[in-house]
Amino acid sequence: YKPRGIVCTMQDPQSRPCVGTVVRHHSGTRIFPIGRLDMDSQGLLLLTNDNVLANELMHPSHGISKTYEVSVRGKLSEDTLARLQKGIFLVDEHTRHDNTKRGRRARIKTISIERHDRDRTLLKITLTEGRNRQVRRMLALVGHPVKRLRRTHIGPLALSGLKPGQWRDLTPKEVASIRHSIRRQ
Repeated sequence: YKPRGIVCTMQDPQSRPCVGTVVRHHSGTRIFPIGRLDMDSQGLLLLTNDNVLANELMHPSHGISKTYEVSVRGKLSEDTLARLQKGIFLVDEHTRHDNTKRGRRARIKTISIERHDRDRTLLKITLTEGRNRQVRRMLALVGHPVKRLRRTHIGPLALSGLKPGQWRDLTPKEVASIRHSIRRQ
């Protein structure tokens, strides 16, 4: 369970707190994070020593879902939900060979309103792609900045039973289920 304020790397040249300071695996095996959660986000983060598994889970062609609980400022309208569901055009940092920035529609697999409070809305969002800060960028573009973001699921795996900063090994059944979800895609 990656807490807020932690960088998704095993070592940080800027000496910021990182996953490597939270997780020290008892086997001594070199492990690394699969994918990223930005420093301000928290939740389920998988670590592995299996490069093949990491590549399969991260590659968008496999369509592995990632689910987030997202608290945003304001109350979302049905029109805004529809706009998010349709997709928001985002320009990414990478450039093409002609040095022009590319952009493409960022898509959400599912989005639902879980709860409205006075000045906040709690959303449940599922993605099958994982572009840099995608959820935060999409919601900012529709006028609802993210207050809190927590990843709760990666494929069939759920964040449960852990507090921020805690970690555990996956069970053999969980490893089999994540491998099976990759093959199904």
